[in-house]
Amino acid sequence: MFEEMLGGSEGDDEVISTPSAPEIIARGEFVYSADDVLAGYTLFRKRYIKKQTILRLVIVGIALASSVFMLITDGFTTIPVICTALCVLCAAWFIKTPIDNKRKTARAVYEVGEERYGVEITPQTIKITLADEEVENEDDRPGTLIHLDQFVVDILDHDKIYVIVIGKQKVFVIPKNAFNDTENASIREKLKMAMEIRYKITEG
Repeated sequence: MFEEMLGGSEGDDEVISTPSAPEIIARGEFVYSADDVLAGYTLFRKRYIKKQTILRLVIVGIALASSVFMLITDGFTTIPVICTALCVLCAAWFIKTPIDNKRKTARAVYEVGEERYGVEITPQTIKITLADEEVENEDDRPGTLIHLDQFVVDILDHDKIYVIVIGKQKVFVIPKNAFNDTENASIREKLKMAMEIRYKITEG
């Protein structure tokens, strides 16, 4: 191509290679069900949010014990009372927030209902598109492209679902029934090789 643009000589035999298209490991369609989404969110909470909550509660517990000790030794002065109240409020907030988030997620899922999605997996990316949307050009179809080489992306390979976690905040759930058994085996083999410890096989 560059020889044509720059007027290269006719005697050159140089071969210009073009990058090959990424290998498609699996391609399929699925319908988001409330049960799949809630199962994925529950797994996400168990693996990430629960650990964070426990750590925060331990820190608050230590601060609360110190505040109570000040109350015992110094009496009900302003600073110990304020510190105790803040510790109690923080503990309540840390416990209540994940519960409220789960309720909001469940409510949102049931309100949206069931929608059909397309999914395409390569060793480098996962593309999720809205299959029911009518578009003139397939490239314009609404969707999300997830780059698996980013260190903030984890995949939880569970019994019936894949849970894609981005930055320990955003979650995508893909049911395994979008693919056949051979494709699911290939997904596990190739993505585990590509992502290493960020591809986590979970149980229970």
